[in-house]
Amino acid sequence: MPRPSVTVVLSVRNGAEFLARSIESVIAQDGVDLELLVYDNGSSDGSDTIAEGYLDDPRVRLTRNPPGLRFPDSMNLGLERAAGEFFVPWACDDEMLPGNLARKAEMLAAADAGLAFGGWLLDRGDGELRGVVLPAMGDEPRLLPAPSLFPLIATANAIAMPTVLIRTAALREVGGFDTRPELTCDWLLWLQLALRVGTVWLPEPLVLYREHDANGSSRAWAGGTFATELVATVSRALEDERFPAEWDEHREQILTGVAVSLADGLARHGHRTLADSPYPAHAALAGVLARYPQSETLRDLYRTAVADAGLAPPALPGLAVAAPAWTPESVADAIGNLRTLADGGLVDGCCVAVSPGDLDAAVALLESELERGPNVGLDLVVCDQPLQPLRPGCVFVARWGDELAVQAESMGVPALTFGMPTPYD
Repeated sequence: MPRPSVTVVLSVRNGAEFLARSIESVIAQDGVDLELLVYDNGSSDGSDTIAEGYLDDPRVRLTRNPPGLRFPDSMNLGLERAAGEFFVPWACDDEMLPGNLARKAEMLAAADAGLAFGGWLLDRGDGELRGVVLPAMGDEPRLLPAPSLFPLIATANAIAMPTVLIRTAALREVGGFDTRPELTCDWLLWLQLALRVGTVWLPEPLVLYREHDANGSSRAWAGGTFATELVATVSRALEDERFPAEWDEHREQILTGVAVSLADGLARHGHRTLADSPYPAHAALAGVLARYPQSETLRDLYRTAVADAGLAPPALPGLAVAAPAWTPESVADAIGNLRTLADGGLVDGCCVAVSPGDLDAAVALLESELERGPNVGLDLVVCDQPLQPLRPGCVFVARWGDELAVQAESMGVPALTFGMPTPYD
């Protein structure tokens, strides 16, 4: 019987600390016909030189990517060249244990499935093993026919990337990795595959997964940038043409679960108010609440997150205050956001602050914009300071990145910000 063929694609950028061990763990795999494609994304720490040291092995190839390419780009370049029946996306800081590739390829081939994944040994980057991690998928190997894996991973990514083995044809069928999200490109791929191919769960720890301050996930939580991707990525998966129509009623539940998980992670990493970060925990819940404004669960979760941040929980419905710049674009944006909140029953009064010197321009712009749609019950408040109308129980409505929103939260009033960029914009 011919041995299974596997292409491992390793992406590295400044991963010199663990790269040699990672490569050696791959080329030591037996029972498979192996090729290892290494892509260096502009390393400045000698990672490419380390990889060069393995080119005497005919199974190893090194490509130095042009500037600007990232992990998902490397994966897709490797996919174009992959000769193996099976494909492994690989990071520079993880290690394979003996038998990893052969065992998973055997299981995948026997089940005629498209994706296999399993457990892992966890290393926090200090060389000390912290135990075995086995997602709650069962104690025995099993096949999860499409699309049964999807709801199991829709609210949290339970699949660690180094544990996977993918049928190359299935990966090509979905177009490879979406290169727009960097942090969640793997999760989006698992969700896409779950809707199309069967998945094998193997409850064995066959890889060592390193979590440390320098890896992408740790940096993303520290910087809060997961907020730009998590909900947006799952939202995109929910729009997949293969998403079953009979599951439509669960969209709100899924996105609520994602928002809760995101808000918890942001809070644990210190992202509580806009004074801390552009990505406060309560904003993660507010974004989904704006989609499902009648959800009492989301209203309660949002108010709790606001209170946990030391801000005054708003009345829902209650007063919304805005203080836009007096340009047609800013006014249209502000009125559109206020209409969204009013239509959803989240606010029952809207107040726009304007300075005496801007009054004439403000009236003209507001009248023009209000003629374009339903009246939002707007009160125009003339005041010297744009945040003067704020009071406990209200919310301040602004574009994401508006410095006035930060000032509002410093006064104890939560800001509802719209327009946070996502990779899919």
